[in-house]
Amino acid sequence: MTEAPQDGILFDAIDGVGRITFNLPRFGNALDLPAIRRLLDLLFEAEARDDVGAVMLTGAGKAFCAGFNLKEIPPDADADALGDHFRVLAHWWHQVFHRVVRIKKPVLAAINGAAAGSGLGLALCADMVVASESARFLCAWHSIGLANDATTS
Repeated sequence: MTEAPQDGILFDAIDGVGRITFNLPRFGNALDLPAIRRLLDLLFEAEARDDVGAVMLTGAGKAFCAGFNLKEIPPDADADALGDHFRVLAHWWHQVFHRVVRIKKPVLAAINGAAAGSGLGLALCADMVVASESARFLCAWHSIGLANDATTS
């Protein structure tokens, strides 16, 4: 049964696979803070469910995940506010990365398009990556002033 989208993420469990789908295709499936927190909650839920033997991460549309949703940053944010915002986002992304690495069920990243920035980091944390011919892996951290582990530089 597919759960209604919340914060741009879908979850369903079919035939033993808990599928987490990033469902913000017009933003390249970039995740804002509520979506990152929801992703973490869904990873814990998938691990706890008896009807889920493996977890699959994938994206709707033409992208897997573009990492941070930069559209959520206020255009008038000063340097301190921007730095604080990225520190909070990095903290939550790290929680997600740690959960994917430590979950006691296999995690598959099904890459159907761009995996960029923290989306690439997420794919690299999975136990297995399967990529379509349209998959692209992009290190985009430097273009927004971050290091490759989603921490501020």
